Amino acid sequence: MKPNKIIPILLLVITLFFNGCIDPQTINNPNSTIESIGDLVIPSSFDWKTTQTLSISVVLPSEGEIQPLIITDSSGTARYFRGYPDDGSRTVNTRITIPSYMSELRLIYNGANGTNLEIDSNGSVTYNFNNNNKLARKTAVAEINLGSIANFTLYSSSGAVSNVGVSDITGDIGTNLGAVTGFGAPSVLNGNIQNANNSTLQAASDLKDIITQLSNTVTTNSAHAPAFGSETLTPGVYAIAGASSIGGILTLDAKGDPDAQFIFKIGGAFTTGAGATVNLINGASSENVFWLATGAVAMAASTTISGTLIGNPGAVSMGAGGILNGRLLSAVGAVSLLECKVSIPAQNKPKIEISSICADPDVIFTIKNSGDNMKKSSIYTLYKNDVIIKSDTYLLNLDQVIDFTSESTGLDVFRLVVETPGEVILEETIQGCGDNPTIDYSGTLAFEDLWPGQGDYDLNDMVLDYDFNIVKNNQEVVESMTVTIKLKAFGASYHNGFGFTLPTVNPSDVVSVSGYDIKNNTVFNIASNGLESGQSKATVIVFDDAYRIMPKTTGGTGVNTQSQYPYIEPVSVVLEIVFVKNAIKFNELNIGNFNPFLIVETTTNGAPGNRGKEVHLPNYEPSDLFDTSYFGQKSDDSSPERGRYFVTDNNLPAAINIAEKFDWVIESQDLTKAYKMFPDWVQSSGNSRADWYLNKTDYRNNSLIYN
Repeated sequence: MKPNKIIPILLLVITLFFNGCIDPQTINNPNSTIESIGDLVIPSSFDWKTTQTLSISVVLPSEGEIQPLIITDSSGTARYFRGYPDDGSRTVNTRITIPSYMSELRLIYNGANGTNLEIDSNGSVTYNFNNNNKLARKTAVAEINLGSIANFTLYSSSGAVSNVGVSDITGDIGTNLGAVTGFGAPSVLNGNIQNANNSTLQAASDLKDIITQLSNTVTTNSAHAPAFGSETLTPGVYAIAGASSIGGILTLDAKGDPDAQFIFKIGGAFTTGAGATVNLINGASSENVFWLATGAVAMAASTTISGTLIGNPGAVSMGAGGILNGRLLSAVGAVSLLECKVSIPAQNKPKIEISSICADPDVIFTIKNSGDNMKKSSIYTLYKNDVIIKSDTYLLNLDQVIDFTSESTGLDVFRLVVETPGEVILEETIQGCGDNPTIDYSGTLAFEDLWPGQGDYDLNDMVLDYDFNIVKNNQEVVESMTVTIKLKAFGASYHNGFGFTLPTVNPSDVVSVSGYDIKNNTVFNIASNGLESGQSKATVIVFDDAYRIMPKTTGGTGVNTQSQYPYIEPVSVVLEIVFVKNAIKFNELNIGNFNPFLIVETTTNGAPGNRGKEVHLPNYEPSDLFDTSYFGQKSDDSSPERGRYFVTDNNLPAAINIAEKFDWVIESQDLTKAYKMFPDWVQSSGNSRADWYLNKTDYRNNSLIYN
């Protein structure tokens, strides 16, 4: 029986494995046995697409004149959409096609806070600019404005400030009325001593204001006992009617909110026990912790505490070995240390950066805050040819951006002037944008021409780049397209033509097509508007014979597929397609799903050849002029009833559309050898290594790729 035969074989494999005769990686790595594309285990549902088509719905800002929405990759370097709502509303609903490996897009709208959005698993992107104002503070407590006190770690409005022993202090020290003593060597002071000057006078006023702000906060917890022990507290305003103390370890938990505030209003003296500790967790910041005592503040030896401690009035002191990340302040009373380490909290400040890019015909300026949240607005001004075209204020949270766009010609000079919260002026200038045409959709097509037979899968029987530059109006109606098809290589002995179908466009919607290169009028019948006759969908024949438009002048097979023969410059065919007015909108055009195809053997031995043999991308329908008798021949497993076209029974294709520019392989070299990540992509049904064709480290065997 079969089980009796299998068991000894399994035992032999296990024995060899543990004796070191079989490399474990041979078992763990399925790619180790792949010698060609025919060895791949291809999921039957794999569609071979290197692109994803997304449904986009973006609500534009509700105020102001409608500006174009721009959608780019996350870095802003590749643009996939520029346009407007197509129904008179303030919502852009459209479709875009982007590389499959991309998981994030950037939305840019003039004068609005920009954003990068993750793409939903269902292939959609939704966003509302009106919900992207500066984020509201998560805490209900208003921010406490420290004013000039922010610079001090030790301060008294009226009282001496002193130190005994060796202390380490970071921040300014000062008093508006009293002496400052004991801060010389061997103590360390990283700050300035201020005594009865304009700074201390302003600080006295600001400290008074801080006390008023804290006193006026609304109490959220008045039930806590006077003694704080080993416990965890959440953000809020705590009020103690009399004296209060800390013993043990007190933990302040911000619950992930960096703006969370902890305010302790104490109706008497405030003390700590020896070794008392205050810990801050989950985003809690010493800048947002305040201890306000109506009396003296006395920290016992080895206390570790954070926050701003205020005696109002009363002396403030810290015992030997104390550590404070914060401030010791007194409205009336002395401030003293005994061999302590005291540091002003890190001054988290906004860090403003500006940048610009050309996204023809627009210039895009971006202001970004890579520091802390801004507390108040600053001013920006945008100039075009030294004339102000926009001036306003901006207010940004951490890592938030705001974008400004303007249409440009090649002669325009734009300059953005930005005032930062630190009163530094930043400038950014850009010019020369607007001259180059916008490429809305582009990529590379690679074909095998032996279909319905199975080729050698170097996928270089024809290699060509395509660029679609789409012109539309402010209602998203497509007016025209400039289509550039660049024939780069062909490793075929057959004389093949090339064309494409726009599946959503009726032939009657096209006024004219010009620029195609067709001499063979016997095989191809072109209508008066430039489309191919006899087609129910708009079909363009770009050229009839690759050998004619890019003549072979070297030995070997085809052109530009064998490195030992001279390189021949690619040939571009540029078509202009004009549409009937109001015939089709951009969203309906769905250009990312255009249907390109090879026409095989259009010329045979110098005579007109075949029109009916087409090679399409996997599961793309043939044109109306295709000869359906080819289906099911040789290796083909097409089934129109199942919507299955141009694949073999193990789901191998005869053509592939690569989302970006592609470097093809040398003649007769298998794609799996040249592109190391290609097998992972295929066998994972596109879920892994979707960027397999990029020139990344260890992604390629360059010796097998045509250079």
